Amino acid sequence: MAALQYTEHQPPEQTQLVELKPGIYWARMPLPFPPNHINVYLLEGDDGWTVIDTGMNLAEARERWLGIFDRYLGNKPVTAVVVTHMHFDHCGLSTFLTDHWRAPLWMSRSEYLAARSGRPENRAGSWQLQQHYQRAGMDEQYLQRVAEKFESFEKVHEPVPLSFERLHEGQALRFGADEWRVMMGLGHSPEHVCLYSENSSVLISGDHILPRISPNISVSAECPGADPLADYLDSLLPFAELPEDTLVLPSHGLPFQQLHLRIEQLREDHQGNLDKLLSLCQNERSLKQIIPGIFTRKLSPVEYHLAMGESLALVNRLWHLGLLQRRLDDRGVFLYKTG
Repeated sequence: MAALQYTEHQPPEQTQLVELKPGIYWARMPLPFPPNHINVYLLEGDDGWTVIDTGMNLAEARERWLGIFDRYLGNKPVTAVVVTHMHFDHCGLSTFLTDHWRAPLWMSRSEYLAARSGRPENRAGSWQLQQHYQRAGMDEQYLQRVAEKFESFEKVHEPVPLSFERLHEGQALRFGADEWRVMMGLGHSPEHVCLYSENSSVLISGDHILPRISPNISVSAECPGADPLADYLDSLLPFAELPEDTLVLPSHGLPFQQLHLRIEQLREDHQGNLDKLLSLCQNERSLKQIIPGIFTRKLSPVEYHLAMGESLALVNRLWHLGLLQRRLDDRGVFLYKTG
């Protein structure tokens, strides 16, 4: 497989900003789980700065932001905070930053409403959640572990601001010194925002296009019959129309070029997993039995939970295509088989 081309810039440390192109800066915020960082970006304009994504609600991340403000912003304020999507490593400090600067929050409507509504599927007592895991073949102990893990995450999940400015597909806005076009990515989250500057030939891709891993494309208890993988693969198509030498600024990993190559790699990876699933399901299998056939390495509890959602996304893609059949057994567990 051909290798991607990365920029020669070294990842920023602590309160450092790395200038990638004129007026476009890269910073990193810490995460308490792999990949241990989230990339955030700052765009400098004549009258102020635009922040792209915020990091998680951690004391260390707050300190890093304050250090960046002191070292780099000069006398210009932050005039806009853009959040690509609802996940708390991306929006966790949105209230902190908007309150600090009295700056507006910019998000797509679906992402904002999802962030405001919280995560109701995490309630261990709901029958919908219990049924979701039962149908996957999981036991009550697994459900309890999931509930405990999400409770620990809630401690670092600060509510988003009470108002926002809406971003939508095709919108052209001036952030920093450039005009940026809004492009939507689906599948990883409801209405993920990416920003493309034709002038600078830069795509801020968030989690939609990552250089080394695929974004998590999962089915959750909120919509157990969803087909997010179809949404994701379809929403990659407009990005393949951008120039191949576009500089891609992802939320995790390193900035890279060869956008078309990476899109093709992502599509091939998903197709490979779909082919593997068809092979696994020559005989009936539950989702619990499918997971180790798709994810062969040892998984941490958090990784296993993500793998369950991704495996169900693969199952639902083939089920929607009519290539996989399912039935409920007498335990209330879905069994899947090709046919």
